Amino acid sequence: VPTVDITKFSYMLECMLDIQKAVLFTGGTGVGKSVFINNLLFKLKDTKSIVSIMLNCSAQTKAKDTQLAIEAKLHKKGKTLFGSRPNESIAIFIDDINMPAP
Repeated sequence: VPTVDITKFSYMLECMLDIQKAVLFTGGTGVGKSVFINNLLFKLKDTKSIVSIMLNCSAQTKAKDTQLAIEAKLHKKGKTLFGSRPNESIAIFIDDINMPAP
């Protein structure tokens, strides 16, 4: 059930994706941040040709694992250059970013 806050945050996220700016949502546990972000990215996949990369972090997540997970979904443009395919944008959603060990 969409609440007023989820509607506001969804609109803000969609606007920020349109201008290709990063967004960080914070809030208490169980308020639906991950759900509305996943739903919006799934919806935008078809309408705006946005490829989403979703990563769920845990205390065991290592930097190298994160890098490999992101690179696996990117298009290789050169020896060390990665990016999106032509006419596509990429949105990376990292859930529980505060979970990995330092």
